[in-house]
Amino acid sequence: PNVNWIKKARWVQDGKYVSSSGVSAGIDAALYIVSELTNIENAEFVSKDIEYTWHRVASEDPFAEMYPYTRS
Repeated sequence: PNVNWIKKARWVQDGKYVSSSGVSAGIDAALYIVSELTNIENAEFVSKDIEYTWHRVASEDPFAEMYPYTRS
């Protein structure tokens, strides 16, 4: 299958699929899904309940520069 790599993305959505760039980014993606299926207030509640700082903007990955993309 073809992959369209998105630089500096914590998560991406392609139709009904959401994929993340790592473990903590997966939490961000899950919170995004909660906000889409219910509302942002529920996602914020879950984030606070699990004591997690939610990175809400998919295109802002604070760790992207630490591990730069290199094509293999």
